[in-house]
Amino acid sequence: MKSSFVSTHHVVGGLGVLDRLCRSPQKVGAGRKDGLLVAHFMANWAPQCGQMNDVITELAKQSELKDVQFCIVPAEDLSEVSLKYKIAAVPTFLLLRGGQVVEKVEGANAADLTNKVKTQAAKASLVSCAPTALTPEQDLNTRLKKLINSSKCMLFMKGSPDAPRCGKIPSSCICCS
Repeated sequence: MKSSFVSTHHVVGGLGVLDRLCRSPQKVGAGRKDGLLVAHFMANWAPQCGQMNDVITELAKQSELKDVQFCIVPAEDLSEVSLKYKIAAVPTFLLLRGGQVVEKVEGANAADLTNKVKTQAAKASLVSCAPTALTPEQDLNTRLKKLINSSKCMLFMKGSPDAPRCGKIPSSCICCS
């Protein structure tokens, strides 16, 4: 079984690095463009930042948050990033999707952060499960023709071979096997 732990990235190098993290499909949301990035703006001198690092480390281990990317941003060292996102205090958490801030949590409020991360992660999974646009009818007909012609004998049935929903199906399944 694949581990659900998502690594925490330390952002160094300035604004471009965080922007690339926000837009990089390999880093955010396991290749999904709607992936969620949680950026923790912190300072080493603030003890509550260390406590909140522990919180995001635990969040990163949760299976329902396996597609969420977490990063730590040293707020004072990367002042241009902090200015861009209007960071006034540490710790501050930005929840970003596609480079856009969708939520902001200021202060060491673990419960609020956890709720917002889980809510936004759920929204991301709903977006990824949304139905795609319908294909043109010709494409549908082409796919159906390919399916029907894929074998000499084709059986369309309600239910499954183990639990058919029609009385004559079991004998038909044996005949087609």
